[in-house]
Amino acid sequence: MSPGRPTLKTVAELSGLAVATVSRARANDPRIAKAARRLRTGKTMVID
Repeated sequence: MSPGRPTLKTVAELSGLAVATVSRARANDPRIAKAARRLRTGKTMVID
């Protein structure tokens, strides 16, 4: 992993989710499970 801001791909790899699911979680898309929507990205790179 390169330093800097996390990418959707990085978050997906760390969480075991697909890139599309991570993207939908960030957008609060109602088509994905509530547990997947708890995913948070940002400066801390914490996956809730």
